[in-house]
Amino acid sequence: MTLATSMDPRISQRFRMAAPVATHRREATCREVDCKHWIEGWLTAVPINSPQALYIRYQSGRKFAEAVDGDRVVFKFYPGQKCFRTHTTSLDRPPILFHQTMGPPRRIFEGQEFNDTYNEEMYKISKS
Repeated sequence: MTLATSMDPRISQRFRMAAPVATHRREATCREVDCKHWIEGWLTAVPINSPQALYIRYQSGRKFAEAVDGDRVVFKFYPGQKCFRTHTTSLDRPPILFHQTMGPPRRIFEGQEFNDTYNEEMYKISKS
């Protein structure tokens, strides 16, 4: 999230908060994230005898019922099992804060410093 950019000619600095997936999230189970598919079950329709259908039948390890619908097969997956999505959840880490003037961004380690610097710059702009 960028709070101020150089799109406004009065702003010569940039303030940014980042929460990269690699450092701020982890993989989670369907149960942890209250996945709708885990709670209610779900339907998946794929072409008959496609690689997806063969995977579901013989390798997915999930419980299902199947019905043919024209040239497709519809798999009905029962609740309480892992869906095919990858879920993530927050690690509740504070965001990484950056302040940039003309050179490369400088990482700020204290949230108060970030807020103070940002507020000072916005005050200067409001007075110009």
